[in-house]
Amino acid sequence: MKILSRLTKTALITPVLAGFMTAHAAGQTPPLNADYDAAFNIYEGETADVCDPDLLQIRAMVNNIETGGVLVVELYGDNADNFLSSEGRLRRIRVPASDGPIEVCMTLESGGTYALASYHDMDSDRKLDRKWNFLPKEPFALSLNRRLKLRKPRLEEAAFEVGIEGIELELNLRTGRG
Repeated sequence: MKILSRLTKTALITPVLAGFMTAHAAGQTPPLNADYDAAFNIYEGETADVCDPDLLQIRAMVNNIETGGVLVVELYGDNADNFLSSEGRLRRIRVPASDGPIEVCMTLESGGTYALASYHDMDSDRKLDRKWNFLPKEPFALSLNRRLKLRKPRLEEAAFEVGIEGIELELNLRTGRG
Protein backbone atom coordinates (compact mmCIF):
# COMPACT_ATOMS: atom_id res chain seq x y z
CA MET A 1 0.00 0.00 0.00
CA LYS A 2 2.78 2.45 0.87
CA ILE A 3 4.47 1.84 -2.47
CA LEU A 4 1.21 2.47 -4.30
CA SER A 5 0.56 5.72 -2.43
CA ARG A 6 4.11 6.94 -3.17
CA LEU A 7 3.61 6.18 -6.87
CA THR A 8 0.29 8.01 -6.83
CA LYS A 9 1.82 11.05 -5.13
CA THR A 10 4.72 11.05 -7.59
CA ALA A 11 2.32 10.81 -10.54
CA LEU A 12 0.35 13.78 -9.22
CA ILE A 13 3.34 15.96 -8.31
CA THR A 14 5.53 15.31 -11.37
CA PRO A 15 3.41 17.34 -13.86
CA VAL A 16 3.27 20.28 -11.46
CA LEU A 17 7.05 20.24 -10.97
CA ALA A 18 7.63 19.81 -14.70
CA GLY A 19 5.45 22.86 -15.43
CA PHE A 20 7.29 24.92 -12.82
CA MET A 21 10.71 23.85 -14.11
CA THR A 22 9.73 24.61 -17.71
CA ALA A 23 8.45 28.04 -16.69
CA HIS A 24 11.55 28.72 -14.61
CA ALA A 25 13.88 27.68 -17.44
CA ALA A 26 11.99 29.94 -19.86
CA GLY A 27 12.19 32.89 -17.47
CA GLN A 28 8.43 32.91 -16.95
CA THR A 29 6.54 33.39 -13.72
CA PRO A 30 4.59 30.22 -12.89
CA PRO A 31 0.82 30.64 -13.13
CA LEU A 32 -0.70 32.05 -9.98
CA ASN A 33 -4.39 32.30 -10.79
CA ALA A 34 -6.94 29.57 -10.19
CA ASP A 35 -8.21 29.84 -13.77
CA TYR A 36 -4.91 28.53 -15.16
CA ASP A 37 -5.30 25.50 -17.40
CA ALA A 38 -2.05 23.54 -17.69
CA ALA A 39 -3.02 22.34 -21.17
CA PHE A 40 -2.68 25.90 -22.50
CA ASN A 41 0.56 26.94 -20.73
CA ILE A 42 -0.70 30.48 -20.12
CA TYR A 43 1.16 32.33 -17.38
CA GLU A 44 0.37 35.38 -15.31
CA GLY A 45 0.79 38.53 -17.38
CA GLU A 46 0.03 36.81 -20.69
CA THR A 47 -3.70 37.54 -20.72
CA ALA A 48 -5.23 40.16 -22.99
CA ASP A 49 -6.52 43.47 -21.68
CA VAL A 50 -10.22 44.28 -21.69
CA CYS A 51 -11.03 46.04 -24.97
CA ASP A 52 -12.00 49.67 -24.40
CA PRO A 53 -12.16 52.16 -27.31
CA ASP A 54 -11.61 55.02 -24.83
CA LEU A 55 -8.11 53.72 -23.92
CA LEU A 56 -4.88 53.93 -25.87
CA GLN A 57 -4.93 50.37 -27.19
CA ILE A 58 -4.03 48.12 -30.04
CA ARG A 59 -7.21 46.20 -30.82
CA ALA A 60 -6.30 43.30 -33.10
CA MET A 61 -8.90 41.05 -34.72
CA VAL A 62 -7.18 37.77 -35.59
CA ASN A 63 -8.87 35.67 -38.29
CA ASN A 64 -8.59 32.10 -39.60
CA ILE A 65 -8.36 30.37 -36.23
CA GLU A 66 -9.49 26.85 -35.46
CA THR A 67 -10.34 25.37 -32.08
CA GLY A 68 -7.43 23.79 -30.22
CA GLY A 69 -4.15 25.07 -28.93
CA VAL A 70 -3.37 28.70 -28.17
CA LEU A 71 -3.48 31.93 -30.15
CA VAL A 72 -0.34 33.99 -29.52
CA VAL A 73 -0.07 37.71 -30.28
CA GLU A 74 3.29 39.42 -29.67
CA LEU A 75 3.97 43.17 -29.58
CA TYR A 76 7.29 44.63 -30.78
CA GLY A 77 8.66 48.15 -30.61
CA ASP A 78 10.46 50.10 -33.31
CA ASN A 79 13.91 48.49 -32.92
CA ALA A 80 14.54 46.75 -36.25
CA ASP A 81 17.54 44.81 -34.89
CA ASN A 82 15.37 43.04 -32.28
CA PHE A 83 12.25 42.46 -34.36
CA LEU A 84 10.82 38.95 -33.76
CA SER A 85 13.35 38.22 -31.00
CA SER A 86 12.64 37.79 -27.31
CA GLU A 87 14.78 40.87 -26.58
CA GLY A 88 12.57 43.03 -28.79
CA ARG A 89 9.25 41.65 -27.58
CA LEU A 90 7.36 44.14 -25.42
CA ARG A 91 4.43 41.88 -24.62
CA ARG A 92 3.04 38.42 -25.34
CA ILE A 93 -0.66 37.58 -25.17
CA ARG A 94 -1.82 33.96 -25.12
CA VAL A 95 -5.49 32.97 -25.32
CA PRO A 96 -7.13 29.57 -25.90
CA ALA A 97 -7.87 29.23 -29.62
CA SER A 98 -11.43 28.79 -30.82
CA ASP A 99 -13.13 28.80 -34.23
CA GLY A 100 -13.67 32.19 -35.77
CA PRO A 101 -12.06 35.55 -35.22
CA ILE A 102 -10.65 36.46 -31.81
CA GLU A 103 -10.18 40.07 -30.68
CA VAL A 104 -7.05 40.72 -28.62
CA CYS A 105 -6.47 44.10 -26.97
CA MET A 106 -3.29 45.55 -25.51
CA THR A 107 -3.25 48.80 -23.56
CA LEU A 108 -0.23 51.00 -24.31
CA GLU A 109 1.52 53.63 -22.21
CA SER A 110 2.22 55.80 -25.24
CA GLY A 111 1.70 55.99 -28.98
CA GLY A 112 4.51 55.30 -31.40
CA THR A 113 5.69 52.72 -33.91
CA TYR A 114 4.83 49.11 -33.16
CA ALA A 115 4.49 45.76 -34.94
CA LEU A 116 2.54 42.61 -34.18
CA ALA A 117 3.29 38.99 -34.89
CA SER A 118 0.68 36.32 -34.28
CA TYR A 119 0.57 32.55 -34.58
CA HIS A 120 -1.66 29.65 -33.71
CA ASP A 121 0.36 27.46 -31.33
CA MET A 122 -1.61 24.37 -32.27
CA ASP A 123 0.22 22.02 -29.88
CA SER A 124 0.50 24.58 -27.01
CA ASP A 125 4.26 24.01 -26.71
CA ARG A 126 5.03 27.76 -26.37
CA LYS A 127 6.96 27.96 -29.65
CA LEU A 128 6.29 28.50 -33.34
CA ASP A 129 6.87 25.21 -35.14
CA ARG A 130 8.79 25.55 -38.39
CA LYS A 131 9.15 23.58 -41.61
CA TRP A 132 12.47 22.29 -42.95
CA ASN A 133 13.00 25.64 -44.77
CA PHE A 134 12.39 27.61 -41.52
CA LEU A 135 9.05 29.02 -42.68
CA PRO A 136 6.25 28.73 -40.10
CA LYS A 137 4.54 25.35 -39.98
CA GLU A 138 1.77 26.72 -37.77
CA PRO A 139 -0.56 29.49 -39.03
CA PHE A 140 1.23 32.85 -38.73
CA ALA A 141 0.59 36.55 -39.45
CA LEU A 142 2.34 39.88 -39.18
CA SER A 143 0.57 43.20 -38.78
CA LEU A 144 -0.22 44.69 -42.21
CA ASN A 145 -0.76 41.09 -43.44
CA ARG A 146 2.25 41.04 -45.74
CA ARG A 147 3.10 37.71 -47.36
CA LEU A 148 6.19 36.02 -45.97
CA LYS A 149 9.27 35.77 -48.13
CA LEU A 150 12.08 33.23 -48.01
CA ARG A 151 13.86 35.28 -45.33
CA LYS A 152 13.21 36.67 -41.88
CA PRO A 153 10.54 39.40 -42.03
CA ARG A 154 11.71 42.98 -41.51
CA LEU A 155 10.20 45.47 -39.09
CA GLU A 156 9.23 47.90 -41.85
CA GLU A 157 7.05 45.18 -43.42
CA ALA A 158 4.88 45.03 -40.29
CA ALA A 159 5.30 48.42 -38.56
CA PHE A 160 2.36 50.74 -37.92
CA GLU A 161 1.83 54.01 -36.04
CA VAL A 162 -0.39 54.27 -32.98
CA GLY A 163 -1.80 57.72 -32.25
CA ILE A 164 -3.64 58.97 -29.18
CA GLU A 165 -6.87 57.23 -30.21
CA GLY A 166 -5.28 53.78 -30.46
CA ILE A 167 -5.62 51.55 -33.50
CA GLU A 168 -7.71 48.67 -34.80
CA LEU A 169 -5.93 46.05 -36.89
CA GLU A 170 -6.84 42.83 -38.62
CA LEU A 171 -4.42 39.90 -38.79
CA ASN A 172 -5.12 36.99 -41.15
CA LEU A 173 -3.31 33.83 -40.11
CA ARG A 174 -1.78 31.86 -42.97
CA THR A 175 0.36 28.77 -43.25
CA GLY A 176 3.87 29.06 -44.76
CA ARG A 177 4.21 31.84 -47.33
CA GLY A 178 0.45 31.84 -48.03
